[in-house]
Amino acid sequence: MTPPDTDIKKQKRRHRPVIVLVLAACAVFVFASLLFLSSPLGPEPEEDATPQTVEE
Repeated sequence: MTPPDTDIKKQKRRHRPVIVLVLAACAVFVFASLLFLSSPLGPEPEEDATPQTVEE
């Protein structure tokens, strides 16, 4: 059996949209990760809050 004819120009043209979508998905993932990591993970303490002591 002979290998199929390969047309590099045609393959580039057909794969371009897929590559663009993969790169866009990676960019969205990086952007979402940066937003998630920059957000506070818990409530921020108030500025005038003083520690409370518990008496038993």
